[in-house]
Amino acid sequence: MKTYPTFLSALFGAFLLFSGTAFAQTATHTATVYFETAQSSLSAEARQTLEQTASQYAKATGDARLRISGYTDASGSSATNLALSERRAQAVQRALLALKVPAERIDLVFLGENQPVASNDDPEGRRQNRRALVEVLSGTPAVIGATTPKSSVTFDEPPPPLPVSSVKPVNVNVLVKDDSTQLTIASASVNYETNSHLDSVKTNAKGRVSLRVVPSSPLVLTVLVPGYFLKSETVRAPVEGQEIVVAVVRIPEKGGTAALENLSFLAMDTVLEEASKPVLPNVLQFMRLNPKLKVEIGGHVSIHRNQTMTPDLWSLSENRAKVIYDYLLQNGIPASRMSYKGYGNTQMLFPEILTLEEDMMNRRVEIRVLDK
Repeated sequence: MKTYPTFLSALFGAFLLFSGTAFAQTATHTATVYFETAQSSLSAEARQTLEQTASQYAKATGDARLRISGYTDASGSSATNLALSERRAQAVQRALLALKVPAERIDLVFLGENQPVASNDDPEGRRQNRRALVEVLSGTPAVIGATTPKSSVTFDEPPPPLPVSSVKPVNVNVLVKDDSTQLTIASASVNYETNSHLDSVKTNAKGRVSLRVVPSSPLVLTVLVPGYFLKSETVRAPVEGQEIVVAVVRIPEKGGTAALENLSFLAMDTVLEEASKPVLPNVLQFMRLNPKLKVEIGGHVSIHRNQTMTPDLWSLSENRAKVIYDYLLQNGIPASRMSYKGYGNTQMLFPEILTLEEDMMNRRVEIRVLDK
């Protein structure tokens, strides 16, 4: 398997263009699978598409190869998008390996936000750009129409494909209950994420659900229930039989607030950290589960005693809130249900900052109930 990051892909393409040479391989089958915002997990529809692609590969000639090209929309930094496009290509690769496509016949290309097929200025265009293109290539991968070139481009072989983990999964139990009454809640949506998996399940009649996860990966849970604030819990290293209790708080009357947990921005920036991007779909789901809810999205910054609050920092708090507002607006939540506001450092939870954790808790985005 060969892996070509974006800059090498561009260099390789330029070499072929200016040398007047071309590969003798042609695509006999192409397929595109799509991804949710900031995600690299495959949907059921994507897996069905890849099953058809594997079937087409099996019918191809003996020298056929599969090329997987990963892409993103333009959200986030170039470096973040490049890494995400790599994970998307690798997710497709793992699915095809499971469908018996030989690893040595697969090439990966990850291009980040480069080569968009649609505009990134609207939700539908971004959806089309969050993709992986899979091509079945037939023919000999040799240069034609030229003698031996005077110069050549070579690529180091990457490490072999990631092996199937030998770490034994563990079973953990999640219990969802009302924070006030302590009563368990049935049919609560439990969205869970590890380094390699993203899924959603519902609690049973007793408010419980069992998950099978890898203990070597942090487990991030987000629980959503109509009429309640969304609630997240992170388990750094799950162990067999562990019970995780998630207590959710009812949405209060006007004025009640709740911080958006696990939501972090790059330092002095409005760009979300990569690990925080999965939070946005959860906030969207929360707003959809509570269609009458009207909220204010408030941004906050953390200022140490020896720092001075400046207009730029005040704007930063407002612009961070606007990032959440814009995402919800672009995904169908009406502007009539939302507003956003920057609070600067006026509502710091820890005015005398002693730890990094306190600093992070000050630097937050909150939802304030306006009407329900």
